[in-house]
Amino acid sequence: MYKILSVILIVTLTPLAIGQEDYPELWEQVYRYELKDQLKTALVKVDGIYAKAKKENNDSQLIKALVYQSKFSLTLEEDAQFSVVKRFEQHIATSTAPAKNILQSMLANLYWEYFKANRWKLYNRTQSIVKNDKTDFRTWDLTTLFSEINHYYKASTTDESVLQKSKIKDFYEILQLHKDSKKLHPTLYDFLLQNSLEFFKNTETSILKPSYKFTVSNSALLTNANSFMEIPLVTKDTLSQSFNALVAYQKLLKHQYQNRYQDAFVNTDIERIRFIEKHATFPNKEQQFLETLHTSSKEFKTYTAVGYYTLEIARRKNQQAQTYRRGSKEIYRYKNNEAIELCDEILTKFPRNTVATKALALKENIQASTLDITSEKHIPVGMYSKILVNYKNIKNLRFSIYKMGSSAIEALQKKYKKEAQITGITKQPKITSWSCSLPDTKDFQKHSTEVGIPKLEQGYYIILAESTPDDSKKAITAFSAIQVTDIALIANVSNTNSYQVVNRTSGKPLAKAYVTFSSDPKNKNNKSLYKSFTTDKNGEFSFKGTMQYYYDITAKIQHKRDTATFSQLYINPRRNIASKLGEARHKRRTFLFTDRSIYRPGQIVYCKGILLQNSKDNNTVLANKTLTVRLKDSNYQTVQELSVTTNTFGSFSTEFLLPNTGLTGSYTIEASVEDQKITLKF
Repeated sequence: MYKILSVILIVTLTPLAIGQEDYPELWEQVYRYELKDQLKTALVKVDGIYAKAKKENNDSQLIKALVYQSKFSLTLEEDAQFSVVKRFEQHIATSTAPAKNILQSMLANLYWEYFKANRWKLYNRTQSIVKNDKTDFRTWDLTTLFSEINHYYKASTTDESVLQKSKIKDFYEILQLHKDSKKLHPTLYDFLLQNSLEFFKNTETSILKPSYKFTVSNSALLTNANSFMEIPLVTKDTLSQSFNALVAYQKLLKHQYQNRYQDAFVNTDIERIRFIEKHATFPNKEQQFLETLHTSSKEFKTYTAVGYYTLEIARRKNQQAQTYRRGSKEIYRYKNNEAIELCDEILTKFPRNTVATKALALKENIQASTLDITSEKHIPVGMYSKILVNYKNIKNLRFSIYKMGSSAIEALQKKYKKEAQITGITKQPKITSWSCSLPDTKDFQKHSTEVGIPKLEQGYYIILAESTPDDSKKAITAFSAIQVTDIALIANVSNTNSYQVVNRTSGKPLAKAYVTFSSDPKNKNNKSLYKSFTTDKNGEFSFKGTMQYYYDITAKIQHKRDTATFSQLYINPRRNIASKLGEARHKRRTFLFTDRSIYRPGQIVYCKGILLQNSKDNNTVLANKTLTVRLKDSNYQTVQELSVTTNTFGSFSTEFLLPNTGLTGSYTIEASVEDQKITLKF
């Protein structure tokens, strides 16, 4: 709950309120005690400010004092969250607009943040027809909690006439506003409606799933603002986030249109069009989205902010272009060209408007050059090879090959700044260089091609690629390290930790090759390793170690005049165990898949899995097997645990809802069946 109040302070209040003459000095005392972690003394000072503000009917200072009282109470008192909410409710009951509306909005925020911090507990709570305790929100089920949040957000925008007459500039002393707030939120009514929209645009209450669930299925909603404002909105699903968002958009647009708040109107309308397209269930919604933006740009052509409609179209064209792949979605290949034309139109019509700055940034991003090269880590001595070049908006490249020692390459890769890396490369002996022209596709897309590498002698090299000055003001560079060697190392993972050294081209075993394994782990829990081996007549050697894992091993091999280095190897002692148990033993294997690799907080992860049984001769699916599937956060702490059963095809599916708050980073899905586990990171 302490974090909840912190959120409110960040979003709603500024720490530098300017009240009557002595308030700044009183607050400075509070800040000093808080910095010294003397919270009890700070709370006493806040109580004094609260009493003074209440006596003087200073709503701004009263609200600020109330929030600081709550903040410090949550740190100093156990179970203070209940008393904090009660304090807000009491003030709401005795306050009048507009202070009452601000407090109602803050209380709605409190409830919403409480839900996000306790969602897993609430998901498992049984719905009750009547509140278990009408006064204690901690006992409520989801329906009750969401009803209260809806109630307070809606209540915060009642007394419309008062709020619409309250200019936002009059609330600078208690509201944390960004530089464009005066334009985008000209009145307190705009600000509070936008705050409620942040809740209504979230679809998490869809977990309630009523039989009469509201959906955005009416294509007439995705139309210009004047037509949208006249559409009657009715539903039985009063807790529907989507429905309440549409109602809020209607109210906000009508208010801004009637009062000719042009910048705010255009900003709200574009948000509304995005929202409807995102949640629409009818077909061809993207085409209708673009048509609506185009129609709006014509209908409101006299508005100073009308260029934002065109900018939104340009952004969508750019997004469409990013979905293009060769042989797939060819219709989107040249959408960046259309986006640039729209940006140029904005720059011509509105050169001094803020929208021109944003259009220029989009245009420059589309026209930006990118370069990446990928090579084989090892290539044979004295043979031609190729590198893969991925590029965007580059016509000509110059390639150079520099000879470097293996230790110099390791040092180079540890450098953080690319400028330092390039400087280090160009100080080495240059072996050869050549230029290459790339296809000029004029589509502002990423493309790839292969470029030949000349024959090289045994050794370690860096290939440096650099765009010519004609392509951009600043040259774009990329590099890749290669080893030229005839040595190859093969790991026999099906048996013990045994290896074979062979000729890279012919496959001939290399006898009497000298091999060293070494590791210097950064983690103190992992042991270091240094062992040497000599291959037998079949080019083979084995690591007969203990039950110790070894990570990030570097293998160095020398055979006659040829040397080679192989990094990021590991030793797994379980291979030795598995080989002793016999190859005929049946073994279960689980495969996990997710619908994507990157998620945002609050999104649903859809997971599928297949359970197989492997034997020496064949593979069979395992039906009607029960598994435990866990979602773990970046600290490997279990967030949610589910039990699933495979179907007749040996597969299962489930889903996890990621927390809106808490740790971000790499999450893990872990599936367990009997004594076996499989994990998948995303």
